[in-house]
Amino acid sequence: MQKKMGFIFFSLVIIIVDPQPAKADILYLKNGQSLEGIISSENKKTVTLNIGSGVVSVMKNAVKSIKRYDSSQQQELLDKWSCRYFKNPENIPQRFKELVGQLEQIENQRRLALKAREDLSSLSVVINQEKDSAIRITAELDNLNEKLITLNPQANTGEYNFLIKKFNTLQASLKSHANKITILFAEKDKKGKTIFNYLNSQALFRSKFEKNSYSQLDLTDQEKKFLAVIDSRVSLLSKDFSHHSVDYNDFSNSIEIDALLNGTVKAKFIVDTGASIVLLPKSLATMLDLKPVKTSSEIIVTLADGKKVKAYLVVLETITIGDITAKNVEAAVLESGDDQTIGLLGMSFLKNFLVKIDSQNKKMILEEFEPVESRL
Repeated sequence: MQKKMGFIFFSLVIIIVDPQPAKADILYLKNGQSLEGIISSENKKTVTLNIGSGVVSVMKNAVKSIKRYDSSQQQELLDKWSCRYFKNPENIPQRFKELVGQLEQIENQRRLALKAREDLSSLSVVINQEKDSAIRITAELDNLNEKLITLNPQANTGEYNFLIKKFNTLQASLKSHANKITILFAEKDKKGKTIFNYLNSQALFRSKFEKNSYSQLDLTDQEKKFLAVIDSRVSLLSKDFSHHSVDYNDFSNSIEIDALLNGTVKAKFIVDTGASIVLLPKSLATMLDLKPVKTSSEIIVTLADGKKVKAYLVVLETITIGDITAKNVEAAVLESGDDQTIGLLGMSFLKNFLVKIDSQNKKMILEEFEPVESRL
């Protein structure tokens, strides 16, 4: 036997209500579902319900029963709607519309930053794999090169040609890995910028929100409840960040800090937000046994005094400052200046954090994006 089905019709049109006061109710449907809202109109055939995010018309033959709300329950429902449906402009108090728009932009940036953080974790694994392959091939090339130097090509033509062929194959493979590393670091930089932009945007928003004395305004009870919801969402943003404090020394009007490189070598750095990359003196690179990938090209670095010097790119496994560590940090090694011992801590490290300077207590504050499990 074919059963007749009741249909629920959704209307996008605002329905003019009867002169009678609207009542909040729960409609229990015959299909087992229920709808909570405020009845805006009702006749023998249909019930029209405002559900907060829109208006629903329900055929009465699809309704099993109706639970009627009293006035206090109705007000509680209205309060819940105004706090829940941020994206419905009708539910946002006029004086908070701009603030809510800014908050939604920040929360969207947060979602992008979460995805970027997840991607960075995967990228780090692949980068390490490519680095290990490049290091292994470089070592093989060094060994082959030593054999070729000592080998007489005329007396050992067959072996010499075999080694040359192997050498060329390894060089091509090394170039391939070097290109992959370049692409991976470009992607890593892109993801890092997404997080860095969020770090700055949310910090500016939080600062602006905290400075504005909204609570001192003459607010209605509903506006106060709405402001409390905004405040709770802003508080959730602040919980995403861990705060680290690092002591520093004054060094010729600059900030000097201690760092640990690759978990083994201690070094001093000048913090320089104007430097796009960490700069290492040659002496440090020698201590760390850092070598460039042979296919990498040299770069020209402009120092603070305007002097241009040659450098080569390397990747530091870790840089640790205080209790925080950044992994796979790009750095440039200066080819001259063996007497230099202090490096520059540039943005290839600093971009991972929101940096603040407490000059009174000589501390550098680093805020790191470490999301809590609760999600907005």
